[in-house]
Amino acid sequence: MQSLLDIPTSTEIPPIDKLAPSRPHMWIGREVTWSSDAQPQAVLIAILHIPGAGECLLFGFKHDLADALVGGKSFGHGHFIEYVIAQKEHGATWTVHRLVQQRSVTYTTSMEAKDYLDAPKVKDVGAHCLGEQPRWRWNDANWPTHGGQPMTFVAQFDLPDCELTRKFLTVDVRVLLFMSIIQGHAVFKIMEEQIETQSAEEHYALEDSIDRPAGARRRSKRPKSSE
Repeated sequence: MQSLLDIPTSTEIPPIDKLAPSRPHMWIGREVTWSSDAQPQAVLIAILHIPGAGECLLFGFKHDLADALVGGKSFGHGHFIEYVIAQKEHGATWTVHRLVQQRSVTYTTSMEAKDYLDAPKVKDVGAHCLGEQPRWRWNDANWPTHGGQPMTFVAQFDLPDCELTRKFLTVDVRVLLFMSIIQGHAVFKIMEEQIETQSAEEHYALEDSIDRPAGARRRSKRPKSSE
């Protein structure tokens, strides 16, 4: 495991490689088959204590598409990101939430085709935030929903451009975490926003090669050329 932060000595680190022992079997709404059993390096992004959800550790994984077939098709190169939340409440065992993009722009465990609102349409934003409001480009942003209702914004984290993120994760991306409590259980979703347009080219090239299912769209608008 790698980490983007200094881990307090009192923090319990879950055995993430055992909790998420295999790579995702679904992505962009299609079945993924892998030609090897190699497991990418987990990167610890954040340690959170969330009211109603307990202690939550946010990890990221970078999955190389070179040894994958997606819906029976080989992309030959590229990667996609998976976010994993290890959650522990009141001394219980760890619960794992594995979030990838499926039929929506959100990173989620569901297969919903439309699970977000245009952020400017969310009324009483402060009531949907645990603390501060998201710091993002509001006019272009999508606010995740669950059951048609806006989820609660928890926190956001900027992934810096450094050797660790370039090798094991992704760079210049803002990660925004949202949560809902449904029948006493936490449901999480993540939105991403590009911080620097220069780092997006590989991502957009990959998206252009994907025949997406109906209802899916890019997570953000393609930036205009500076030329």
